[in-house]
Amino acid sequence: MSALLIHLTGGRIETHFHVFGSLAFLAFYRDWRVLISASSIVALDHYLRGVYWPASVYGVLAPSWWRWLEHAGWVIFEDFFLITACLQGMREMKEIARRQASVEALHENVEQQVLSRTAALKASEEGYEQAPRARPGLLVQGLCLALVLLPLDLIHVSAPGREERARRGNIRRRLSPLYLHAPT
Repeated sequence: MSALLIHLTGGRIETHFHVFGSLAFLAFYRDWRVLISASSIVALDHYLRGVYWPASVYGVLAPSWWRWLEHAGWVIFEDFFLITACLQGMREMKEIARRQASVEALHENVEQQVLSRTAALKASEEGYEQAPRARPGLLVQGLCLALVLLPLDLIHVSAPGREERARRGNIRRRLSPLYLHAPT
């Protein structure tokens, strides 16, 4: 496209800037090989047309033999910065992809933990829901005994005797299976 514009304008220098703009747009691909191939085509075009049809590329009939090298040099100058930007962009994209993969793996791990804990909680909840159905009197019995023991714990005697402490301990030991273990 740039070669056509340069030819149609008779080699005006302003249309040579299309080459530089086109290279900048090609840099968005972030592939330095695209820039090398495009720059090679520009250099080859300037050389061949400079030799065989100089008026179409430079606007004069007898340009100096090194003029195509000047144009190619400016293209190489731009390529240096564009290739550097492409390589840096690729490094950054790879780092971002690595971080994203790490975050996704962590998210998957957390999601699996949540699912397993939810399943365990549901199983435990079902066990507690079925406990009163398995032994309906157990819940009422436990509540009644708790109401009896609660006042005993609230009564503070300055020095209860050994027998009283043993009696309280025996009642608690007998009740502990009711409170601490879910029925199977």
